Amino acid sequence: MKHLSLVFFVLLPFMGLRAQDRRWEHTIYASAGLFIDHADYETDRGLSVCLGYGLNHYFSPRFSLMPGVAFRSSSVALFHLDEDGGDYDSFLFLDVPVMAQFHLSDGAGSWALGLGPVFSFCVQNDEYYIDADPTDPHNGQTKIKPFSLGLQPSLMYEYKWARFGIEANIGLLNVKATHGLTTGHKRLHDLMATFGVRF
Repeated sequence: MKHLSLVFFVLLPFMGLRAQDRRWEHTIYASAGLFIDHADYETDRGLSVCLGYGLNHYFSPRFSLMPGVAFRSSSVALFHLDEDGGDYDSFLFLDVPVMAQFHLSDGAGSWALGLGPVFSFCVQNDEYYIDADPTDPHNGQTKIKPFSLGLQPSLMYEYKWARFGIEANIGLLNVKATHGLTTGHKRLHDLMATFGVRF
């Protein structure tokens, strides 16, 4: 709750921007889809859900820039409900995407292509838990680094107040936390369907 209050406080001055000024546009969106947890030679899959806000600024009818903020929860546990004793990754991120968007037309309905970086801060990190050996030094250690960088391509259809489509978060960095105990690589990716309301 503390994180949500902080995000609201930071965004409050921007909420006053006039929606009738076509240069500015607010978007509130929800996303859900596939979470891909790739570590070394092993890939696990799960579910990601996201709730976010974007402030879109139009430099022209065809080009806009939309920075934003979002909470994203990613977990592979849902795909392993029938398994006992597993240590399945589950994380909560505060994402800050900065999307450059090209709008294919400026009519009533338009496709928009987006691309930009996503700065992700892990606000709830999963920890190792090896129940077969409670004395294992990995137990209690966080699994990933607190910061990651991704690339977010998107394809959206915009019609009146609605905005929907698909977007991905391609992890560019090795986020595996080492603590001097582990080696190797871990990259996290998402592929999600998105629905938003713009005003």
